[in-house]
Amino acid sequence: MEKSLDQAEPSSLSGKMNRARARGRPTGSKNKDKAPTVVTKDTSKALESHLLEISSGADIMQSLANYACQRGKGISVLSGNGVVINATLRNSIESNGVVTLTGRFEMLSLTGTILPPPAPPGAGRLSIFLSGGDGRVVGGSVVGPLVADGPVLLMVALFSNAVYERLPFDQEQLQLQEVHQEMHGTGAGGGYPFPGGDGLSEWDGNAPRPPF
Repeated sequence: MEKSLDQAEPSSLSGKMNRARARGRPTGSKNKDKAPTVVTKDTSKALESHLLEISSGADIMQSLANYACQRGKGISVLSGNGVVINATLRNSIESNGVVTLTGRFEMLSLTGTILPPPAPPGAGRLSIFLSGGDGRVVGGSVVGPLVADGPVLLMVALFSNAVYERLPFDQEQLQLQEVHQEMHGTGAGGGYPFPGGDGLSEWDGNAPRPPF
């Protein structure tokens, strides 16, 4: 006759309970932290962030153009902070499209791109919004000297592989892109290198000018 649960021997019940507990994770154990993945190899496609200080009395446009030429890289201006004097801007409000501002103006924003030679003139441009002492806000494209009155801080990103593409694509250009992507294993987004224009490589700062 089988023994009931109340009549079972204590040692037998204890052994069964110990075996059941042994199936789980040991007390105090936990998942080990995985080591973080660190990428140390530089890539030409990466943007370099820089904080530039333009000295008082210097022309901001000329300073950026010289910096881009010395570094051999394009400059994307993200923001600017400071005071400027004697700005010449192009906008659609004035009758002749160009307005010359004299006096001190606080810089509200500055954005745009500066490209080193052999990029053609007009490929890069800066747009600025200024606030005068009377509270008037004026903006436009910078087409003349933009002199810093006191230190001017610019947040910029440097790049060296801008790709020139002419839109819309024609059928011959699309076929050239497909062949280029198959040869080099690249995805979408390939096109004419700026400023080379042959569609087979990226701009390294020494390519010929594009056929504008």
